Amino acid sequence: MSEKTSMHRLTRRDVITLTSAGIGAMLARAIPAAALGQVATVSAAAAGELSIGMYRTLDHLDPAVYWGPPETMVTQMIFDTLIYLGNDLKFYPGLAESWEVARDNKVIAFKLRKGVVFHDGTPLLASAVKFHFDRCVDPATKSQYSRSLLGPYDGTVVKDDYTLELHLKEPFAPIFDSLSQGYLGIPSPTAVQKYGQDFENHLTGSGPFRFVEWIRDSRITLERNTQYTWGKPFPGKSNPAAPKVARVTFKFIPEVGTRDALMDGRKEINVEAWPGTQSLPRWRQDPNFRIYDGVSPGTTWFNFINAQKPPTDELAVRQAINHAIDRETIYKKFYVGVARPTANLIGPTSFGYDKALDTLYKYDPAKAKQLLDAAGWKPGPDGVRVKDGKPLHVDAFSSGTEKEAYKELMIAMLQEVGFSAKLVSGTPADRAVAGSKGLYHLINREFEASDPHYLVDLFHSKNVGTFAWAMNKDPELDRVLEEQDTTLDQKKRLALVSRATRRILEQAYVVPIYLSLFVWVAAANVSDFHMDARSWYPYFQDAWIKA
Repeated sequence: MSEKTSMHRLTRRDVITLTSAGIGAMLARAIPAAALGQVATVSAAAAGELSIGMYRTLDHLDPAVYWGPPETMVTQMIFDTLIYLGNDLKFYPGLAESWEVARDNKVIAFKLRKGVVFHDGTPLLASAVKFHFDRCVDPATKSQYSRSLLGPYDGTVVKDDYTLELHLKEPFAPIFDSLSQGYLGIPSPTAVQKYGQDFENHLTGSGPFRFVEWIRDSRITLERNTQYTWGKPFPGKSNPAAPKVARVTFKFIPEVGTRDALMDGRKEINVEAWPGTQSLPRWRQDPNFRIYDGVSPGTTWFNFINAQKPPTDELAVRQAINHAIDRETIYKKFYVGVARPTANLIGPTSFGYDKALDTLYKYDPAKAKQLLDAAGWKPGPDGVRVKDGKPLHVDAFSSGTEKEAYKELMIAMLQEVGFSAKLVSGTPADRAVAGSKGLYHLINREFEASDPHYLVDLFHSKNVGTFAWAMNKDPELDRVLEEQDTTLDQKKRLALVSRATRRILEQAYVVPIYLSLFVWVAAANVSDFHMDARSWYPYFQDAWIKA
C-alpha cells in the first residue's frame, strides 16, 4: 500500500461467494464451504528456491503488531486467514469452511476447518481465533494496523472447538475484506505465549511455509510446510497442497540499481518486486525474463481539486481542468510500461469499478474553453482568463517524486486553455500538511486498498481537515458513502460504490491522471508465478522452478 491511514482495506472463494450469498439479504444464510472440483494433494517432492529481491528492510513481523505490505508478503505465507480474496474479488473459505451472517448484520458465525495443525504441532481451535482477535484490539499490543481492520469489534464467542461467533457493535461492511488480510492471519497461541515480544523471531502459523530465520537488514528464510493439506484453490491460486519449491528467501536490497543488476544475473535473486524503470523495457524484450503487470485495487493516481478555494470552487472550472489534461501524452512521455492513462478514480481491480467512467473526461481543450467561457472566465490581453477582475489562477503542489514528473507538463496544458498556473514544490511531509489544510488548488494522492472504505476517508465531509483534500462538503455524496459502509450485501454495495465514484467524478473533485502498475519480474524458469488480487502478495506456494 502506498499510504497508511486509519482506513480499513483490502480483500474474497468457493462455490457460493459473498456476492451470490446475498449477505445483507433479509434472510441470513449460510455460506457452505465446498470444493471447487479440485482435491488437495501434497506434491511428492519439491525443489528449488525462490530468491526474492525486496525493495526495503522490515521492522516487525508479528501480525498483531506490524503495519506494512512488504511484511505481509512474508506473513501471508506463514499464517492462514479465515477467508481469502480471489482474483475475481469474491471471498473464499480459508481456515473457515463456512460462515453465516445474522439478521442484524452484527454477528458472523464461522465453522472452522478440522485437521489444521500449527507449525508447532498444536491444533487450530476456535479459541486460537479469539486469542488473536482479542490480542489485536488489546491496547497493550500496540497494534499498528490489525486493530483498525476489526472496526467496531465487540468480541469473539467460542461456541465449541470449531465454531465461533464474531460480534460487532454495528454493521461493518469491510469486515470480510479485513479477515482476508495477513494482519488477521491466525498464529499459534501456544507460540505467542511462549515467546511473548520475541514472537516475531519465532513466527508460528499454519500456512504453507514455515519460518526459518530472520537476519535483520539481510534476509528472511521460509521453508516448505510438508504437512500442508488444508489449502483450497480459488481464482488466482492453483496449488491447494504443500509448496512446490523447497524454500523462499526474501533478500533486502533497497537500492534499485543493485537489485536490477542481481536480477540480470538471475543467480542471487530470481524474482524482483518493483524493478527499475530503466531495466523494464529491455527485460520485456528478453526471453530470459517474464514481466507481471499487476493493478492494485484502490484509487488511480489523481489530484484532488480544492472545492472550497476560488476559482476551483466552481464546478465548471474543475470540469475544465479535467478536459484540459492530455493524459495520453503524459503517459507516453513519462510512464510507458509502468502505468496506463485513465480519467477514472478507481481501477479495474477495484470493487465498484465502472469502465464507463474511464473516459468520462476526454482530452478536449475546446470543451475546456467552452466551459470556462460559459462560466464567465474570458481571455485577458495576456491570454490568462479573467472574471470580475480576478485572474483564473491555480497553484499545484509537487513533492518532486518520479510519480509527479508530469506536473510541469500539466501546468503547461492548463495554461493552453487560459489558466495562470504555478507549480509549488515541497516535501512529501509538506504535501500531507498542505492537503489537510487545503492550501493549494491541485494536490496529488493515490491510495491502494481492496475495500472501498477508503472512499469514506478521502471524500466524506467529516474528513475535511484530515484526509479529504478536495475539501468537498457534499451531503448527497456523504449519504451514499455512509450507506455503502454498512451494507454487507455485496451486490447492493457494489452499486453504491459505483454511484459514489460517479458522483465524485461528475462533481470533478479530482482530476485522475494514470493508473499505476505493480510490476514483478521473474526469471523465465520460474513457472506458475501467480499474482493475487492486490498484486502485492503473490501465491509463492504455486510457483515452481523448471530444471
